[in-house]
Amino acid sequence: MSTSKFSRWIPSTFATRAFLIITLIEASVDIGIEAVIFAKGEFQRSLFDDDSHDGTNEKAALPVYLAIFTAAHLYQTILAIDALANKNTIQVIGLCIFNLMFLFYSVVQINEVRDAFSAIGTMDSMIYTLSLIVPIMIACTEVMYCLLAWKLYREFGWVIFKSLGADRRIKKMYLAYQVFVCLCKFDLFFFFAFSLQFLLLVLAKADIERWLTLAAMPFTICLMVAGYTAARREIKWLMGMFIAGCVAGSAYFCFKLFRIYLHSSTREDYETAKASLTVFSVLSLLLLLFTIVQSAIVMRNFGRGLKFNMTAKARSAKAEEAGYDFDSVDGLHYKLSSAKSSRLSID
Repeated sequence: MSTSKFSRWIPSTFATRAFLIITLIEASVDIGIEAVIFAKGEFQRSLFDDDSHDGTNEKAALPVYLAIFTAAHLYQTILAIDALANKNTIQVIGLCIFNLMFLFYSVVQINEVRDAFSAIGTMDSMIYTLSLIVPIMIACTEVMYCLLAWKLYREFGWVIFKSLGADRRIKKMYLAYQVFVCLCKFDLFFFFAFSLQFLLLVLAKADIERWLTLAAMPFTICLMVAGYTAARREIKWLMGMFIAGCVAGSAYFCFKLFRIYLHSSTREDYETAKASLTVFSVLSLLLLLFTIVQSAIVMRNFGRGLKFNMTAKARSAKAEEAGYDFDSVDGLHYKLSSAKSSRLSID
């Protein structure tokens, strides 16, 4: 990777640097606290133990929740870097909402930590204090996120204006495209978070549903990649397959919700994880429904000029990296040739 290509991943303004630094600080502090909480409890033996599916074992449940919380912070950091590099305002707003979900979950986690440590008889004031620091840290981060989001909205809006021009129709289509891509990224996280909880807290190794859930995970990755490719390259048949996959995913989560409440009164393993599984399955279902609607909007925009504008933008950036000066005759000829070839590729 050349220096010019690598530089786009390094924040260059005060707002982008502040956003990334705040994200890294929040992730470092919270993951550190989660690691201390895990190390303080005797959870290691119970996490993958077959006996942990008895439904009353908080020792098995808490490590899973801590792991998902840690994974969420890592995923948030990756999405923050991606949003800043690609000047994606919608993803920045999505991260603000995602972080707000952290805040609600971290408050709930206080009781989960207390119950788990009370079960093993090692609850002390230090653990309780650490569990309180997490929501305080996230709340402070959320305030700074919201303040910086407005600054980044104006900053990225100007960059997009220079790249795509003043055509409101093109900018509206690009906004729909950004929303779609952002939804796909959050779909992926919530599906995996739900699946991991279901696998580790409810399903035993001999359960056939365990293997079906495992098989659905790589399928989900392929589905989201297909959706992104279809939107980027404006492939209608592939977008149609993506929408069909999202409809199947919605049916999958409706089935899972039915199973959770069907067995919660008769099986203690379902009852123990019911609250968390319900939250993640409902969020995943809602996100999929939004994704289906947004997919239809994006597909309706196929062939209306967005692909040409994004392709021309990418070619111009590539030419500038190669050292072409668009103020010169040769550079202008390159730009016009690139635009012409892009238009021909659309047709």
